[in-house]
Amino acid sequence: MIKKLYLVMLTFFLYSSFTFSMVDYTLPHEIKYKTVEVKTLKDLEKKPTGNHVYSLDGLDLKKLSVQNRKRAFINMLLPSIEVVNKEIDRDIAIVETLSKKKTHTSEEKKELDRIFNSYKVSAYNWSELKKRMIKYPTSLILSQAAIESGWGTSKVFKSRNNLFGMNAYKHTNRTYKEYDSIKDSVKDFVLTLSRVDAYKSLRTRVHAGEPPEKIAHGLKYYSEKKEAYIRYVQSMLKANNFTQYDA
Repeated sequence: MIKKLYLVMLTFFLYSSFTFSMVDYTLPHEIKYKTVEVKTLKDLEKKPTGNHVYSLDGLDLKKLSVQNRKRAFINMLLPSIEVVNKEIDRDIAIVETLSKKKTHTSEEKKELDRIFNSYKVSAYNWSELKKRMIKYPTSLILSQAAIESGWGTSKVFKSRNNLFGMNAYKHTNRTYKEYDSIKDSVKDFVLTLSRVDAYKSLRTRVHAGEPPEKIAHGLKYYSEKKEAYIRYVQSMLKANNFTQYDA
C-alpha cells in the first residue's frame, strides 16, 4: 500500500513539474546584430565583435584581383549566414517546445504567428511547419551566391544587396528586390527554399542529413538549366572547398 502511494505521489510530482516548466517557458532572446557598411576593404578587415552583418556601400569587387575578390566576398557573407542560422535555430527551438503545449500566452502566440506566416503554413499545422524549417548548408549558400552574383560583381548586388537576383512585383511590373543588408538577402533566399513546393525534395535531403553535393540535386527547378545548374553548383562547391565552412 505504501509503495503504491509512493508511486502515485512520484507520478504526480513529475507531471506537475513538467506542466509547471511548460507553463513557465521563457522564449529565447531575439538575435541582435549590428549592420556594418562596406565602403572599402578596410571595413572588412576591422572584424567587429559580436553578431554583425554587412551591407555593400561603395566597394566595387570587380576592381579586385580574383583572389582578393573571392576572399572579400566570402568574408562579407559568412557573418550574415551565421546570424540567419542563429535565427532559424531560435525559431526551431520555439516550435519544438510550443508544439508540445496545449495553450499559449499572448507573447507565444505572437511568435508563433510570425513563424507560421514566415513559412507560409496554416496555423498550428506543426508537422508541415517542421518539414519546412531547414538550415541550408553554408557551402551551398556560398556556391549559389557566387554563381548568381558573379562573386559580388552583379549590378543588382552592388545597388540592392541582392545576391540571388530575387524578383519583386509592383503591380504587373517585375523588378529586383532591395535589401537593407546581405543578411536580409540570405534570409529571403533560405525562406524561399523552405516555402516553395518545388523544393520539397531538397528539404527532405536536408532533414535526412545528406551531404551538400547530394542536397544540390533538390535544385532541379531552381533554374531553367535544371541538371546543368545542379552540376554548376556542385562544381563551384568542390572547386572552392566551400564545405569547410559548414562546420
